Order: sequence, then structure tokens, then C-alpha cells
Amino acid sequence: MPPATRAVPLRGASRGLILAVPLLAATSLVLGGCSTGSAPDGSASTTASASPSPSSSSGATRPSSARGTTLAAEDLRFLITCSHVDNAPDISRYSLEEVWASTNYVRIKECTVAYQGSRPYEPQGGETAVVDTALHGQATGDAALAAVLEAMRLCTRIPDETGPEGFAAASRDMLRAAAALCPDAPQGKIIQAWASGERFGDGTHAVGPEIAAGDYAAVDPAESCRWAVTSGTGAQVASGGAAEASTVTLDRGSSFSSDNCGIWRKM
Repeated sequence: MPPATRAVPLRGASRGLILAVPLLAATSLVLGGCSTGSAPDGSASTTASASPSPSSSSGATRPSSARGTTLAAEDLRFLITCSHVDNAPDISRYSLEEVWASTNYVRIKECTVAYQGSRPYEPQGGETAVVDTALHGQATGDAALAAVLEAMRLCTRIPDETGPEGFAAASRDMLRAAAALCPDAPQGKIIQAWASGERFGDGTHAVGPEIAAGDYAAVDPAESCRWAVTSGTGAQVASGGAAEASTVTLDRGSSFSSDNCGIWRKM
């Protein structure tokens, strides 16, 4: 009968050799390009290691557009911030196109445009045409920048065309500059009509120099609307109220005035 075998306790180097085996295995995994980590859901995951790319190692990041694309430095020169009539959260965008594409566009109450590019300001691309049209190319620096900012604001959305900050308050040259800057805007045709004098608000206007000749109708006149057409000699040739505001003929050289009639558009 073979002698009984009894367990021999591990001592010294033998114990160290056995403990070193799993450590060597773990080291091999790391050197082989694998590391362990936790997945977003908390479970263990294994991912391949890679050297940091130049963009990630620099630590610098660019803001993203509403579409999720990273913006280049030239796209960050203007920041447009808009509030809404229904108290929805304000939006901030880096381009007019992104403002036009916002889901709450028709509820925009007002927008402000801020310049955050390098100084001194120098127009780029279509901005040069804005300065030439609005200021006849006679301004540079801050004056040129102010014209570009105003043209961009007019290109966002103007809910009250005849209000203090609306199209009626803008100069004809500024309206022409805005119309050239954003012909594809949702309000592009409206801006063009104001710029050409085929759309205007209450007040007194010279037909020809200020507004275009033709047949006009009030868009949404109040019951208290009153209007009159005066010839070049000063004689009143036509007048009426809201009921007669559906067709008013304006000849070049005459003068037209209205009160509480709102917006007039060429038919």
C-alpha cells in the first residue's frame, strides 16, 4: 500500500513563482494592446488602445452647429441670439441659415447679432456688398460692421414689419443691402418688396422717389384706416377708408398718405 501523501505548505520562492503567473498574464494583455474598462451601462468592456490624434491631444474644441458639425474659425465670427413670443428657450446660432431652419422660427420675436471675430473688422464675402450698398462704400471698421450687423438682423425674422425695429424703420439703402444679403431667407421676398418700394406702411410717401407707382391694397387695415392721394399740384384726387383700401391706384409724381391702415402691398 503506497504511503499517504500529505500537503506541503508553499514557502519562499515557490509561492512567489505561483503568484507571479497571473501578474505576467495581465501584463501581457496590456502590452498586447488591450485594456479593460467599463461600458456606459456599467458592464465591463474591452477596447483597443490607440495613440491620441492631434486634435484630441491638443485639448482645443470648436463649437458645434445646430446640425452637429464642428465649425471652423471663419464660421464663428457672428453669433445670432433669438428670443420667442411663446417664451420658448432662446436659441444661439452661428449662421442665418441655421436661424431659418430652427423649429420655432415662426415664433421668433427678435434677434440680436454679435460680432466675435478678429479686430479691426474687415468685411468678407457678401459683407462687402452690404457695406457698398448700405453705406456706398464710404465706411470702414466699426461703421462698416454696424451696417453688416443690421443687415443680418433684418435677415433673421421681423415679426412686426412696421414696428420700431421693423422694415419700415430701415433706410431704403439698408433694405436693399439686406435683400441682396439674404434673397433665400423665409422673408426674402418681403424684404425685397420693402427695398423696391412695393411694400410700405403708414405715413406720407412720394410716389416714384419713395414708393413704386401701381395698384395697391392694404394687407389688414383697421376700421379706423384713412388714406388719401394727392396730385403733384397738391390737389386731393382720391381718399377713403378700410372699405376702399382694397384697390388704390398711385401714379408717379403724386403723394400718398395713410393712417391706421398698416401695410400696403403692390398688387
